[in-house]
Amino acid sequence: MNAQSTCASPGASSVLDVNNVAIHIGPSGNTGFDVPSLNAGYEVPIGSNTFSIFAMSTWIGGITPDQQLRFAGQLYRQNGDSFWPGPLPFDGSLNLAPSVCADFDNIWEVTREEVELHREYFDRLAFDAINGTNTASDPPFENGYTIPDNILNWPGSNLDPAYTTDLAPYIDVNSDQIYNPNDGDYPAFYHTELGDPDLDFHLFGDKVLWWIYNDYGNIHLELPSDPMGVEIECVAYAYSDIVGLENTIFFRKKLTNRSTQTFGDTYLSQWVDGDLGCYQDDYIASEVQQALGITYNGDEEDEDCGINGYGSMPPAVGTDILRGPLADEGDGIDNNLNGEIDEDGEFWTMSHFTYFQNSPNPLLGNPSTGLDAYNLMRGFWLNGQQVSYGGDGTGIGSEPCKYVFPGDSDPNNVGTDGVEMAFDWTESQAGNAPGDRRYIQTAGPFTFEPGESIYSHSALIWAQSEDTDDPFSIEAIKESDILAQDAFDANFQELVSGLSEPTVKVPCDLNIRNTDLGAVQIDLNSISKNSLVQLFNLQGQQVYGELKASDNYTEISDLKAGIYFLQIQEGSFVCTQKIFAE
Repeated sequence: MNAQSTCASPGASSVLDVNNVAIHIGPSGNTGFDVPSLNAGYEVPIGSNTFSIFAMSTWIGGITPDQQLRFAGQLYRQNGDSFWPGPLPFDGSLNLAPSVCADFDNIWEVTREEVELHREYFDRLAFDAINGTNTASDPPFENGYTIPDNILNWPGSNLDPAYTTDLAPYIDVNSDQIYNPNDGDYPAFYHTELGDPDLDFHLFGDKVLWWIYNDYGNIHLELPSDPMGVEIECVAYAYSDIVGLENTIFFRKKLTNRSTQTFGDTYLSQWVDGDLGCYQDDYIASEVQQALGITYNGDEEDEDCGINGYGSMPPAVGTDILRGPLADEGDGIDNNLNGEIDEDGEFWTMSHFTYFQNSPNPLLGNPSTGLDAYNLMRGFWLNGQQVSYGGDGTGIGSEPCKYVFPGDSDPNNVGTDGVEMAFDWTESQAGNAPGDRRYIQTAGPFTFEPGESIYSHSALIWAQSEDTDDPFSIEAIKESDILAQDAFDANFQELVSGLSEPTVKVPCDLNIRNTDLGAVQIDLNSISKNSLVQLFNLQGQQVYGELKASDNYTEISDLKAGIYFLQIQEGSFVCTQKIFAE
């Protein structure tokens, strides 16, 4: 097997802990896996010491023009690594310096609130320079402003000429093509002043993690195969106060082919070991129309088994391919499952959903090579036999299929190429014994050209039903998944820009101060008593339905520290003003 570098095994890790979930992330492709302890790393609820996923990772594989497999993917790193931190040279040489791997053995994080405060300060500096004022010394900057490390150290620019110039997305305020937060540059959290949102570039959520890795840093020791020369840039993000998304984490992956080879029959997968509490009694399912893979409990009680179970009414956890890679033009496939073939700009959703068990079974046991993994990604067992409909999916003579355990979610029989089946296939219908399941959720095939970048967006969703008619939380997770898909399809616009666009803007200059008791006091003497006064958080959610303008002032004592927007409206006249709650 070829390798152009001798990068060391990566060691960094971080935690995205927002709202109700905490997930460990490593720089070498492992997600939901606590690399330092080699334990489960997706805790829901936060602080419960109960976990729903043991590990996840990206798999990608394709075929060279001379019909050789190239694959990159890993499991638990028990046998070594197949991914290493850092970008790859853009000239196709793949001559990766080990020092680059070491430099990028890190996970960078930043919050929307940090960026909003940074923007506010530099906006005031620009205003003062034009108007001869000193607003940059007004609250909350009366004691000055220090750029936080998360913004200072954001890896926006790469000054090494051998590598791509731009890395982590940022807004280049002065257009000098160099990330410099002292010029006012900032990580690219979307706001309406940037125009239309770009899901492939802008940052969303309230907290973001960013990291980058490649498959060319050394010899592939886990799921061994010759490397592709792929660079993978990742963003993970979540919202802190959005109802319906409190248990959802979003991911964006930008994969770039840094080799000189064209890969045909390329498939992109996420491998998921979903240990829901106790790992010994799980089932899996595919929700075809929603592009959702689900791990759920095999019975109505998730007992402890050396690790904490969830008890009665256990939750479900799943992954959704919100939008996969761009499909090949004219491939004759309904890639997004909307009933239309070869649409312009059609993206893949879930093309295959397969699984394997924690066993040495020669068909559906643990994969040990890149070829094993590539077979699973394409809907074949380890021995090359195609997955078939019914039972455990290994029946010879049964109808070949693309999705295991779809239930009634494939009314158009996409998974069986139009062949209508006589029953809805689920784990319980098949009489399978619950156990330790790992699934592979795939988009493809597509062509991956040299220098090309492809994007894949996904969501990790957790839901727990309170309805006794939904004891396995299947309906609950499907509903949560719809909310996540709707938010993504709307470019998260309703979440980050809830303030209405006024017909006429008027100056808004109220006296607002933080009291010694931690309350925010707003002077309303200068506005009309007929005005509608509302308060919004950064996500555009109304914090207070309506403040009374008829009072001389109002005092709000239970705001969390952070940035808010006060909106005052009378007829077509609207003004807004930022509030900094301390």
